[in-house]
Amino acid sequence: MSSVNVRTLVNDFLTANWITTPFFDLSDFTTNSDLPINTTDSWLGIQYFGGVEDIQSIPAKCYRETGAISFHIVSPSGFTSTAALTLCEQLRDLLRDRRLGSLYFMEVRPPTDQSGKAIKFDGAWNGFVIETVYWYDIAY
Repeated sequence: MSSVNVRTLVNDFLTANWITTPFFDLSDFTTNSDLPINTTDSWLGIQYFGGVEDIQSIPAKCYRETGAISFHIVSPSGFTSTAALTLCEQLRDLLRDRRLGSLYFMEVRPPTDQSGKAIKFDGAWNGFVIETVYWYDIAY
């Protein structure tokens, strides 16, 4: 799982900049039915995946964490994908080439609903996933 610093930077950035839909850190919920959502609106779910931390400079005590974050745009099923894909592109535009302090998104991949990480039809929901790769530098 990504470090607390990375999670805080991303969640704070989305709180300040993503007003289009509600968003949820999926680590805080067991199932979709636990989410405080209504069944007619899209929402954004965030999954933080395992990262690694490597030494960048021993004398300076500099480390680099690299990892992945999946951003899920989840919409009610039964509608065309156009609205969900439009939300995906808005989010990609917000994240692409973004630096949040010492956090940098190296990759912001196009959305897909075919990845194993995408939220599949789950009752009334269908999801698209935008997979990202980041690095985060920290000095102690």
